[in-house]
Amino acid sequence: MTAINHILSSGISPSDIVITGDSAGGMLALQTISNILHTHQSIPSVKISTPFAGMLLLKPFVYRKHAKGYGTRHGGRTPESERNWIEPAKAPPEWWQGTEKVTKNVSIVYGDREVFKDGIVTFVDKFKEGVKGEKVDIQIVEEKDGIHIASVLEAGRGLEPSEVAKIMAGWVHEKITS
Repeated sequence: MTAINHILSSGISPSDIVITGDSAGGMLALQTISNILHTHQSIPSVKISTPFAGMLLLKPFVYRKHAKGYGTRHGGRTPESERNWIEPAKAPPEWWQGTEKVTKNVSIVYGDREVFKDGIVTFVDKFKEGVKGEKVDIQIVEEKDGIHIASVLEAGRGLEPSEVAKIMAGWVHEKITS
């Protein structure tokens, strides 16, 4: 949240920002929504004057059972009071109500062979229910034969962009130029 506050303090409007996160970064992007809607005592608050242009979640880590050793600070258990911030797939749908004040555009990308697929699908269902009736455009992209972070690795290796990478780039371009 400190980085977001720094960017906003430089005069950049939230409407010119697409927050993007891959894997654990996707969870951090979701924590941005959570923290704006439900301020957490140990996280700096973020105040925005207008919604962000979008949130692009690439194969987001939304459920801790997929990470061995995750949460060991509390004896391997996430305290109930922290669960909605740390495990977005376990947050109830009403947790996401008000998202339109944070962003009006959310794109969630995952692979059909993705290790996090079940948790992501659970999250998507709850998120959609939570923002039902709000002006939040949700794009869901399931990559055929996609595995965790494959499209990001392809780009980093200088390979020809995959169809999913082109969809993501087009989505971001549309959101920051509209």
